[in-house]
Amino acid sequence: DPAYHFETPETTHRRLNGWFSGTRVGRDGWARTWSRAHREGIAAPPADDVVDWVLGAGETPAQVVDIGCGRGAAVHEIAGRGVPAVGLDFVPRGFARLATSAAEAGLPATYRACNLLELRQALATAAVLARVPGPRVVLASHLVDTTTVVGRDHLWRMCDMLLRSGGRLHLEFQVDTGDDVRVKQQRPMKLRRIKREIAARGGRIVTQDLLDREPPAESDSSTGEHYRVARLVVAWQ
Repeated sequence: DPAYHFETPETTHRRLNGWFSGTRVGRDGWARTWSRAHREGIAAPPADDVVDWVLGAGETPAQVVDIGCGRGAAVHEIAGRGVPAVGLDFVPRGFARLATSAAEAGLPATYRACNLLELRQALATAAVLARVPGPRVVLASHLVDTTTVVGRDHLWRMCDMLLRSGGRLHLEFQVDTGDDVRVKQQRPMKLRRIKREIAARGGRIVTQDLLDREPPAESDSSTGEHYRVARLVVAWQ
């Protein structure tokens, strides 16, 4: 039959993803980025601003979990201030150097490989971290604007598990304002869409701020000198 078209069932897609440790969307690009940074000796950008925002928003948490930690600078800085921190990312090459540095300095920092695109791995990681007692803070800086819709859904699930008994999510991402300001590997998100996804998973927006940022040197900005970033603090009950 020349009109026949085979379509792989969704159940088969999920089974294959499970067998092969989840999808690899974006992983190769980030691996090349971090390899180039290490090869050329490019230092991780300072994370003081993000750390001040996270630790200055309330009582000192018993644990900070940075999902999508990248090179791990925020985790290293938080641990340097005496707060236990965990960095999760699906490309361990990014945080390898700071993980070694933190271990040598005896800082309370832990780095773990975690593929947010694989549901079983995301849920298992959240289940282990949720056993740590005390107030917890989850940080996701420029994660929702670099991952997929599947990754965002798994992020909300992890936050529900980690913060249901208390704590807060600090979420930072580039906002789609209609300007053609392109930052490398970021896709501007509609603020109302992110808020709708959070509400659907039981999250409640506590505070919301919009900030203007200068595009980094490697960005492609054809109009405007700044791009807009949203900072949300979210609680789960």
